[in-house]
Amino acid sequence: MNSTAMKLTSSENTNNIVSFPKIVREPHTVSNLKSNGVKKATPADPIRNIEDVQRVQQYFLDRHEIRNYTLFSLGVSFTLRIGDLLSIRFGDVFTTNGKVKKEVTLREQKTAKRNKVSINSKCRQILDSYLDWTYKTLGRWPDQDEPLFFSRTSKQDGELKAISISMVDKVLRRVKRDLNLEEHLSSHSMRKTMIYHTIKNNNYDQATLYLLQRMLNHSDQRITFRYCGIEDEAIAQLREDMAGLLI
Repeated sequence: MNSTAMKLTSSENTNNIVSFPKIVREPHTVSNLKSNGVKKATPADPIRNIEDVQRVQQYFLDRHEIRNYTLFSLGVSFTLRIGDLLSIRFGDVFTTNGKVKKEVTLREQKTAKRNKVSINSKCRQILDSYLDWTYKTLGRWPDQDEPLFFSRTSKQDGELKAISISMVDKVLRRVKRDLNLEEHLSSHSMRKTMIYHTIKNNNYDQATLYLLQRMLNHSDQRITFRYCGIEDEAIAQLREDMAGLLI
């Protein structure tokens, strides 16, 4: 759809009379297509209700989907891009004798920067149980260089392969449908969920915002607000507040 963007230019004022600048209208195109012609995906939402985050976890546990439970739990906690999350190997989080490490270090695919992520106590418990589940599923202990989140079908080939991003999206769409969640969920929702709740729980504390910006490599806190959906939520609340002006 075509719209117009306004550009202000200086107007000639030969008579020394104060005048407003002329408005020059330039064509501007807003498209929902990428440069290659493919339609842009709908942006993922964070899960805004913490009880719904726990409902998603319980959903996986009730169905004995231990891999999906672990993936979601770490996805919310680690704040990694989905590609980096799926690139994690068993050796990144476990020592050779099966102990969970205190942190995972990886090089981000998008930025090529080295990233060190602490593994909190709850995630260490989850990973400990996940290793036992992996042994029961494979009938052996996994190798250090095998993908942490592997496809169940790949074990038949003898070489474990990481699940795809599209599979994660598919799983979360199923969760949204089965739990009747309002948000649009995709693989990016896990990362956005942690950011959203961290900002809210810390009451927009500036020190917290700074640390989040560092974690996400954002140059401005407005980018962080926009990324996790807080900006849209705040604007919607402003509009709702305006209802008090009406009779």
